[in-house]
Order: sequence, then structure tokens, then C-alpha cells
Amino acid sequence: MNRPGTIAAIVALLIGLLVGFLWWGTGTQQLEKQLVEARAATQAVQRQLEAAQTEARQAGEKVKAVEERLAAVEADLARERAQRARQAGKGKK
Repeated sequence: MNRPGTIAAIVALLIGLLVGFLWWGTGTQQLEKQLVEARAATQAVQRQLEAAQTEARQAGEKVKAVEERLAAVEADLARERAQRARQAGKGKK
């Protein structure tokens, strides 16, 4: 090859390498951006899960309190029925 052809080939090779490097860097930046978005989405889902667990725990506590209240009311009702049955039995004798 002659000298100008060699120089042109080297310049073309350097330009090709530079364009390839820049193109490769662009792909890497896009992947990094996607990674950041995925991490943010994961954190958002995790916060939603924690909130749902907290709500479920609170709902469970409320249900337990209502069940305890219901048991107390049922016990009062049973005592009241027993007392009325005794009073009704006394009146019939």
C-alpha cells in the first residue's frame, strides 16, 4: 500500500473504533437506566407490601377485638337467659 492509503485506513479504523466505543457506551447507559428504574419499582412494591401487611395486621387485631366482644355479649346473653328462666320458673310454682 502507499502512504496516503495506509493513513486513510488507520484513520478509518480509529473512527470506527471511536464510533463503536460510543455506541457501546450508549447501550450501557440504557441498561444502567433500566436497572435504576427496576430498583425503584422494586422498592415501591416493597413499600406497598409492607403497608398491606400492616393493614392486615391491624385488621386482624380488630377482628380479634370484635370476636372477644362478641364472646362477652354471648356470655351476658346466656346469663340473662338463665336468670330469666329461673325467674320464670319461680313464678309458675
